[in-house]
Amino acid sequence: MEPNLLYLNISKDLHDRFILFFQVLGLEVNIVTKDLIKVNCDLKQFDEIVKTNPIPLRYIERVFPITNSTKDSSEILLMIKEKTIRLVAYPNTFQTSFLSLLDEKGFALSPTKFDYILNIVQLDKEYHYSILKNVIYRKPEEQKHTSRAYYKIKEIIIQTKIDFKGKLVFDLGAAPGGWCEYLKPIAKKVVAVDPAEVLVSGQNIIHLKQKLEDVIEVLNKYKPNIIICDINRDPEEVLKSILKLNIKGTQMIFTLKFNRDNKKYIDQRTEKIKKILEPYSKYLKVFWLFANTGNERTLLCHFK
Repeated sequence: MEPNLLYLNISKDLHDRFILFFQVLGLEVNIVTKDLIKVNCDLKQFDEIVKTNPIPLRYIERVFPITNSTKDSSEILLMIKEKTIRLVAYPNTFQTSFLSLLDEKGFALSPTKFDYILNIVQLDKEYHYSILKNVIYRKPEEQKHTSRAYYKIKEIIIQTKIDFKGKLVFDLGAAPGGWCEYLKPIAKKVVAVDPAEVLVSGQNIIHLKQKLEDVIEVLNKYKPNIIICDINRDPEEVLKSILKLNIKGTQMIFTLKFNRDNKKYIDQRTEKIKKILEPYSKYLKVFWLFANTGNERTLLCHFK
């Protein structure tokens, strides 16, 4: 039997983002516990989703495909008799106790050389499980990048299809260089602005080692195609400087960094920033990326 629903073990501060992510795809999703969500999705759908947008995989701890439910754990034991098993269970306390039970009853266990994977989610007094031959999910190995900003730009490009190839890009708040790292092989030129060190260099990267408000005149010698901003200051103050640049016809990706991790406060501040930008823009959209912290949002603006 093919699994037709998945339980995803995630961090509790990502509930809202995962729910929105799956709802946009037309899938039913529910919060089950503080670190578990349920998605009505089969393995083929899940595989297609992560091929299209692999970014969320970085934020999923474990995936539990489910085919059956029972209140009697002995039913599961009968189905795995005389098989070598790898156990993947939730919560961790249940995994520990169930491993001990399997060991006591003489079941063959191995995390690598197994016949089947036993996936179990214990909720109240019920066991939701599947017995599968193949691993369907491996948490991606963390690659070394200059900063978390690398993942922000990668994620926003996947979501919006913005094309940086051959473009002149302003990278405001560039240090330590996560966005520069991503843009270096594809952009025509990157003008990086930050008083701190930028750890990425290249023939197509110019670093202005000053604050944004002090280099407006220098920047206005260029006509950028795209402005990206990750400055760690109040976004309304930063915006005052951005609006002094040659913004006509450009696109902007702006990380809004607030001093409170409070949804109501962030929503109010975000709306205020959108209203400031409305007279200058023909398109505005705000994203809560997986790569954003709880007190960040990412704004996409197409200037008139």
